[in-house]
Amino acid sequence: MASSDRARRYCDRANECLQIMATSQTPGTGSIYLLIAEHYLLLATSENKKARNQVNDRSPTWPRLRDTCDA
Repeated sequence: MASSDRARRYCDRANECLQIMATSQTPGTGSIYLLIAEHYLLLATSENKKARNQVNDRSPTWPRLRDTCDA
């Protein structure tokens, strides 16, 4: 599986966690799902970085998290 495919899947999981967080009725559950979503976004950022490095040989830069799942 390519890095960009893994990044997309991590973004999908983060979005699922955010949806659960938004609809959660149990106290504390929302904050747990927010943390999980943040971890998935960090994984997606890492995979996007890896994909860019496979295309370019120039030195990597970290994307902003809000741009991670828009690629």
